[in-house]
Amino acid sequence: MTASLAGQSAMATAPGASITQAIDRGDIDVWTIDIDQQTPAAWHGVLSADEFGRADRFIRLADRNHYLQARYSLRTLLARYAGRAASTLVFDCNAHGKPALAGADAPGFNLSHSGNLAVVAIGRQPEIGIDIERIKSPTHVHQLARQVFSDDEYADFSALPDDALTLPFLICWTRKEAYLKALGVGLTRDPQCLTVGLTARRERLLDATRRDWLALDTLSTENGAVISLAVCDNPHWPYGVARLQSFSSLAFTERRV
Repeated sequence: MTASLAGQSAMATAPGASITQAIDRGDIDVWTIDIDQQTPAAWHGVLSADEFGRADRFIRLADRNHYLQARYSLRTLLARYAGRAASTLVFDCNAHGKPALAGADAPGFNLSHSGNLAVVAIGRQPEIGIDIERIKSPTHVHQLARQVFSDDEYADFSALPDDALTLPFLICWTRKEAYLKALGVGLTRDPQCLTVGLTARRERLLDATRRDWLALDTLSTENGAVISLAVCDNPHWPYGVARLQSFSSLAFTERRV
């Protein structure tokens, strides 16, 4: 179901004590964050030296600060789900660089950001991927589509009028990104080999490589951004619904332990 970012579920911007109830039954909590709302005074008490080192690789100060605010928000959220202090969280990465929270019973998560918006998906499933893209018309959109769309997708895309290309392109692209991020392989797998379609709908796809089912869901196409989610969906890890909600770091101060 496509939701509006302005009309997200009426939950508090700061997570509460019963925060894990929904993910324990198979739902995915999807938090949107305005990373223009920044809390730099809190970064140094929470973020790691590695995160600051990665931030220093950005050329533009705005990009550096967006990265740091996204990481701070991610740690703050995960701390509430994991029952730990945000500064103590440790992340492991797979061979392709996908991070996971270390520790027993740690929730799964994925992070994406575009412009001033970040989105974090959190659940019990081990395979979660999320992608957000600001809605703007990419240059050379047909050339890009030819490089990443399957033959069937590109045929459908080429049949669209020129003034109706942006949203279908971003829907298809975010669905592919989310799917490949969920698998933890990123663009090491050719996106042309994956057919996810141009429309915002929920569906289950059987991944031939993993021999497992993944649910694919486009959560929002409104308020200037497209958000798509992919998550494993099988008898052991059933997927319920995605709960789209907002998080404000300005309204939340971590209680350090």
